[in-house]
Amino acid sequence: MTPIMELTYSDGTHSGMGYIELWLPPQNISGPSSAREAFTVSGPSFSPSAIAVRVQRSSGSSPLTLRLEQTDGPLVEQGGVPATLISTANAVWVTYRFMAAHQLTSSQSYHLTLISPSDTVYSVFPMYKGVSYGFTTASYFADGYAQYNNGTGWSGWSTSDGQINRTTGDLQLYFSRSPMPPTNFQAVFQ
Repeated sequence: MTPIMELTYSDGTHSGMGYIELWLPPQNISGPSSAREAFTVSGPSFSPSAIAVRVQRSSGSSPLTLRLEQTDGPLVEQGGVPATLISTANAVWVTYRFMAAHQLTSSQSYHLTLISPSDTVYSVFPMYKGVSYGFTTASYFADGYAQYNNGTGWSGWSTSDGQINRTTGDLQLYFSRSPMPPTNFQAVFQ
């Protein structure tokens, strides 16, 4: 993925797409290995109607579980996406619609965790934020970062070039809000 551009307008506002690339190799979600996006709602509180994530299925037929919880532990909601909706050929967007109304509260921290039983393997490919290339937070999601747990505890992402515990990447995800879903990744967290 290559950043399209970032525009700075005369009134000081910014827009654009500030993700540089996908981090490879992907990390697997299976058994004790899981991935999550840790984030804090920096804007106003909002009530999402659904969550979408981009994943690929490597093998197996058990559902991918999405678990949304407050950072301090309380579960907001948990649900599954059937394996039959997730391609084994390439990464696809899949959506989980919340069963109840929930408010994600301003200044509250959350985790969106992706888990799977050991008989099925899913893969995720985080996006690298262009923070080190001068892109502003207007062009990428600055309120969170991707984490990975290989069964020994959570840490930032490790990349193929040997960098470990990176906090400059995001899982590919977005929340849809009622009544109108967002048209792009940035709209969901503003």
